[in-house]
Amino acid sequence: MSDVRYPLRERRKRRTRAALVDAGRELFGRNGFAATTMEQIAGQADVHVQTLYRHFPSKEALALAPERERFEGFRKQVEDPERNVGTLTLWRTWVEAWAREVSEQRREGFLARARDRERTPSLAVAQLRLWHDYEDLLTAMLARDVGCDPEQDRLPRLVACMLWGGNHAALRGWVAADGRGDLVGEVLGVIDEVAARFGGLLGPAALAAGGAGRRAASRSAG
Repeated sequence: MSDVRYPLRERRKRRTRAALVDAGRELFGRNGFAATTMEQIAGQADVHVQTLYRHFPSKEALALAPERERFEGFRKQVEDPERNVGTLTLWRTWVEAWAREVSEQRREGFLARARDRERTPSLAVAQLRLWHDYEDLLTAMLARDVGCDPEQDRLPRLVACMLWGGNHAALRGWVAADGRGDLVGEVLGVIDEVAARFGGLLGPAALAAGGAGRRAASRSAG
């Protein structure tokens, strides 16, 4: 656990943001995205609506805040210059933890929000931006592992798209089946098949030691 001690003002800001995210999650889950107003969310969190807008410029941004925070957590791990596992290995660990949480702890709430997104074009567009961010991040980190330029070598982008697209397809099927089925097994099956088919092309750095790819990139740059 982090030992960081934030100043009082920052701690208050973080508490307010967390309260807004929790209020949004509860009201969106209970009433749906379209029927929930920013004023209701601010009231639930016991803050002024202007405070809500200072933290989140739109209802879509608030609705996707938990997923955006999860993405930033993954970014922090995968961009860590000291990490000693490859991107594919880290992605597998992260996806497994996410799938277990969704299917075992947050099933009903997640299904309700997923259906809400299907009915709400503005939410679907905002979600698509987040998906692109995942693909871009995976592309950059796979390229770093291997030591190549993703603008010149298409392999990292192709693998990133397969990883994210396969994950999304598994999730979409699970939602369509009302949360029945083995979500964990499906998402891990995608990653394992990608690794089996393309791991040899990526090399051991993407599968295991991330440092190897960075050393290769350093040699190439030199």
